[in-house]
Amino acid sequence: ICKTSDAIGHLEQALRLKPDFADAHYNLGNCLSVMGKVPEAIVHYEQAIRFQPDFSEARKNLGLALLLQGNSDAAIGLLEQVVRVNSDDFTVHYYLANALVQVGRTGDAIAHYEQATRLKPDFAEAHYELGSVLARSGRTQGAIAEYLQALRIRPDYPEARAALEQARLQANDPGNRNRP
Repeated sequence: ICKTSDAIGHLEQALRLKPDFADAHYNLGNCLSVMGKVPEAIVHYEQAIRFQPDFSEARKNLGLALLLQGNSDAAIGLLEQVVRVNSDDFTVHYYLANALVQVGRTGDAIAHYEQATRLKPDFAEAHYELGSVLARSGRTQGAIAEYLQALRIRPDYPEARAALEQARLQANDPGNRNRP
């Protein structure tokens, strides 16, 4: 829906006709976010929630937008609300884990990355981020396992490969076993 300025024009026209149209606010927020206009997107996500308070997708995207703006605390509050309502959405757990890392809540972040990987086992980025948090927590073997899993899913993942090599050096593991 966001590929052309026509889409934005149509959504803005819909909102002129029906200013309380939550879905139009949500979709306009998504378009603006994709275009890098995050502050403007936040306004529309907030409007979508105002007009439809149980709009969990709007809350999730507002949380992500706030996280992108560096407002981790507000993002955490919103994403925790969404995860209580929709605990099966792997992306909510992933975004929440990212926000928790930013405020130093490592244990909680690990739990949400683990839940994201349980809900979507082929989510390479979640395995990589989980590995990174484990590595920073001194749990090198767990980090190695997560980096290996990320590389099994996405063999062309240079960040995971570099992190794996670094973790192996820390663990004094020459890489003779479990090499992807």
